[in-house]
Amino acid sequence: MTIYMFKADRDKPADTELLLLALENAAKRGVRVRVVFDIENDESSFLNKANRETGTDLAKAGAVVMYDSPKKRLHTKMTVIDRRIVYSGSHNYTYSAFNYNDEVTMRLESESLAAEATEYVEKFFR
Repeated sequence: MTIYMFKADRDKPADTELLLLALENAAKRGVRVRVVFDIENDESSFLNKANRETGTDLAKAGAVVMYDSPKKRLHTKMTVIDRRIVYSGSHNYTYSAFNYNDEVTMRLESESLAAEATEYVEKFFR
């Protein structure tokens, strides 16, 4: 997964918390969960706070978490599942994106597209 912002800290069970919980549970079951977050130079920024909190939660569950270079904006929102399903679109994983914003995300089932998307994600881990 690559994501610009993943903010899952609301008290009510919003979609972002459900997604975080699903990823944590998958990692705890031994599923390989790898997430690349964007990060900025300003450590006190809203983006950094949200991504570091979510990244810490995922890492505690066993996910591999990476932060992109602050010199370049990681604006990709893409998830690859089981080497055959790709979700990609304009959505960040925030309460606003799931509930208020006009967003689009596509689910594509294609092993060849998933292979290309996986290669894109893997480059961050080299």
